[in-house]
Amino acid sequence: MAHAASSGTPKFSSRLAFVMAAVGSAVGLGNVWKFPYTAGENGGAAFVAVYLLGLLFVAAPIFIAEVLIGRRGAASPPQALGSQAVEHGRTNAWRIPGLFGLVGGLLVMSFYSVIAGWTLDYMLTAARGMFSTFDAAGAEAHFDGLKASLPRLLLWQGLFMLATLGIVAMGVRAGIERAVSIMTPALGILLLLLVVYALIIGDADRAIRYLFAPDFSKLNADMALAAVGQAFFTLSVGIGGVMMYGAYLQRCLDLSRIGDGCGGRYSGGAARGPCGFSHRFCPWP
Repeated sequence: MAHAASSGTPKFSSRLAFVMAAVGSAVGLGNVWKFPYTAGENGGAAFVAVYLLGLLFVAAPIFIAEVLIGRRGAASPPQALGSQAVEHGRTNAWRIPGLFGLVGGLLVMSFYSVIAGWTLDYMLTAARGMFSTFDAAGAEAHFDGLKASLPRLLLWQGLFMLATLGIVAMGVRAGIERAVSIMTPALGILLLLLVVYALIIGDADRAIRYLFAPDFSKLNADMALAAVGQAFFTLSVGIGGVMMYGAYLQRCLDLSRIGDGCGGRYSGGAARGPCGFSHRFCPWP
C-alpha cells in the first residue's frame, strides 16, 4: 500500500533540497531566540551539554524514524502511520498519533504566524534605522506599541499567511524547494553576520566562558527536561512535520548523509550571548 502510494507523490529534486527544507522548518526565531535564552536560564554550558546528549540520543533517532516513516508511507502522518501499521499486521488506530500531530501543527501555525507578522514589522523598523536609537526601555515600548495596534498586527500576519499559502500552493519543487533554496542560505548568512556583529559589539569573553565552561552543580531534573525539550524543538520532531517532509523524499537517497543543521541552531546562541551580556537583554548572570 505504501509503495503504491509513493509512485505518484511529487519528490524533492535532491538531498540538498530536502536538507534545506528541513533546516528551514526548524531554524528560525524559536531557536535563535529560545535556545540562548533557555540556556541562560539553566546554567549555560551545563545546559548545552545535556542538550547535545538529548539531541544525539533522543531527538535525532526520532528524527530519523519520522523521515523513514514518511518516506515509506509517502502520505500525511495519519495515513503513513495507519497504512504501515496495517501492512505489518497492527491496528489502523496508529493513525491517531498522526492526527494529534496535525492538530499540533495547526496550533503552531496559529501563533507562529503572529510572530512572523511581528518580524515583518520589525524588518520595516530596522530598514528605517530606528533600532540604533533603542535602549532596553525603548525596545520594550516599541513592542508594546506593536501589540496594542490591531491593524498593524492583522496586516503583517495577513501578508505572511498569504505568502505561505502562495508558496505551498505552488507545490514541492516550484514552491517549497524554490523558496528554501533562497531563504535557507540567506538565513545562514544572516546568522554568520549576526555572530560576527555580536562578538564585536557584545561582551564576547564573558558569553563564551558562560557557554563553554560547564557548571554541573546547576544540573537538576528541571534543567535536564528543558534541555531535552529544546532538542525536540531543534529538530522539529514529535508533531509530524519531519514525517511530512519525508513523504516527499526520494527512495534512492542515502539518509545517512542527511545533516540536521545544528550549526544554525547553535549559532543563535553565539550571536545572542555576547549581546545579552553587553545590553542586559537576557537573564544570564
